[in-house]
Amino acid sequence: MSDSCRLGRAILLPNARVLVSGSGEGGGVPLENSDFSAQVFTLPYLLNADGTLAARPSISSAPSRISYGGSFSVETPDAGSVARGTLVRLSSVTHALEQSQLIYPLTFAAAGPTTLTGAAPAGATRASPGPCLLFLVNLAGVPSTAAMVSVGPEGGPATGVSDRRCGQGSASPHSFVGAEISAVDQQRVRRRCFGLNALGSWDSPGKSAARAVGRAR
Repeated sequence: MSDSCRLGRAILLPNARVLVSGSGEGGGVPLENSDFSAQVFTLPYLLNADGTLAARPSISSAPSRISYGGSFSVETPDAGSVARGTLVRLSSVTHALEQSQLIYPLTFAAAGPTTLTGAAPAGATRASPGPCLLFLVNLAGVPSTAAMVSVGPEGGPATGVSDRRCGQGSASPHSFVGAEISAVDQQRVRRRCFGLNALGSWDSPGKSAARAVGRAR
């Protein structure tokens, strides 16, 4: 594995492998000696004990949108061997800091030989709104290739979602809380509320989305 130093990043891919990339600049390494690299790793959970690829569950179809507080169905020919699932927020990573990739565990019940029914997250404080990877995981702990889904409130972007921690009432569009680190004094960390506005763009009171949460897309 190459030394990616301060610009290193690691991203979970939809195929459940991990992309590691970044330059080797920093830590006394000059630009001319930097190692610009990208590597894809196959993790042990995708392998049998002898190193061969393990059998994986597959997703035949999944909803394009999962609404808070509801239920949803996933079609799979492997319904009998699926133990659980996960929603993984898409990555937003730079300078070795992952800003958005969160995981929400899912439980499923069989609704037919090829159909699973799952319970969606209750709200934005459980799973922040936006695009996610939906994985099925079998009894051996092996994940499927992910389906891309959008998570949020019924009918649209994350507007009007209540979060008392933001202190803005039940109709606040700023529905979940992130950390803001001072560029001057990195020991200063304060809470900032942010969310999606009516146009589906990141918004934060008194600060541009780019500065509040980095590159959210």
